[in-house]
Amino acid sequence: MSKLNYLKVNEGIINLEDNENKTLFLINEKDSIDLNISLKDYSSLNLQIVNKYASNNEVKIKITADLMENSTFKLVLIDFSSKKMKAEVFAEIHSFAYFEANVASTSSNTEEKIFDIRANHAYKNGSSLVKMYGVITDKGSLSFLGDSNIEKGAIKVSTRQEGHIADLSKGGKANVSPMLRIAENDIKASHGATLGKIPDESLFYLMSRGLTKEEATSLMTIGFLKPIVNLIEDEKVRDELLDYVNNRSY
Repeated sequence: MSKLNYLKVNEGIINLEDNENKTLFLINEKDSIDLNISLKDYSSLNLQIVNKYASNNEVKIKITADLMENSTFKLVLIDFSSKKMKAEVFAEIHSFAYFEANVASTSSNTEEKIFDIRANHAYKNGSSLVKMYGVITDKGSLSFLGDSNIEKGAIKVSTRQEGHIADLSKGGKANVSPMLRIAENDIKASHGATLGKIPDESLFYLMSRGLTKEEATSLMTIGFLKPIVNLIEDEKVRDELLDYVNNRSY
């Protein structure tokens, strides 16, 4: 496991030089995050953000990244807060660079949460992978928007988008909308989206083993979000996130 460095919100610019590798961890309790990231050749950044904002205002997260040749940017963004929020991520991916984004979020009550993650491929041999997992309850609103743009001449590019939302709500709103814009033939591009209720037969099976409906729902929700939460390298924070999901009311 790499050593964690804790990022301050006011560090709005992250520059990595050639062959530099870094893991940065941020627990956000501010109104906004605005990060500009520049990765030079063969550099690698693992950025992990947990939004624990507790205020009446909207949270806005904006991340712009420029990935030079053979660089790697892996983002983990987890938001289990109880406030309205919008996250926008844009990555410009050069030749042989790799961008990966992993999102986990919950939305309940009347919260509105939007995650808009865009990967732009204007150079050959770049790769990107976006995975977003969410759960909505009550009258929550959750939108997963993805956009992979492959420009003419960006041959040998590989890109994939995944969006998955489990709907436990009563009149909530869920939107999974991946988009592929392709102007080149010699590429690999795919997307997957799932949106729906937890199957009753799965709940009944767990309940037949002695769990209440609330306990069964909680267990399935943890299983749904855990693959993303487990990417958090701070063990204490990771356990707190899993405890939050386990202890919330469904």
